[in-house]
Amino acid sequence: MKTENEIEKEIEEEIENEIDEVEDEVDEFESYSKEELLVLVKEQYEQIVELEDKIEKVSNGSGRKSQVLDLLKFNASISIVEIADALNISTKNVSSQLTYLRSDGYKIFTDNNGRKILMT
Repeated sequence: MKTENEIEKEIEEEIENEIDEVEDEVDEFESYSKEELLVLVKEQYEQIVELEDKIEKVSNGSGRKSQVLDLLKFNASISIVEIADALNISTKNVSSQLTYLRSDGYKIFTDNNGRKILMT
């Protein structure tokens, strides 16, 4: 078991290492011109916006389930393979999404040719 002094020494070393890392980052940024820093900030901002868009799509139901539902709404009948191809996902994923939609109360039937039909 470590003594209190050993633990304090380890913590001090960790803090010193973190300070060194921060100083290195500051030195690195000081080597950039103002224009280069603006480009970096813009890139990071764009990444943040993309992530926010993805979060919004998921929270607004624009995920796979919504995409499958849209295809069912806009096609009189459609096969699982056609849905998978349209969304670039596996047929197993399509089947899962159909199950979720049914559990949400959507009436999805299969005709004699195996095509899915959304009943409204």
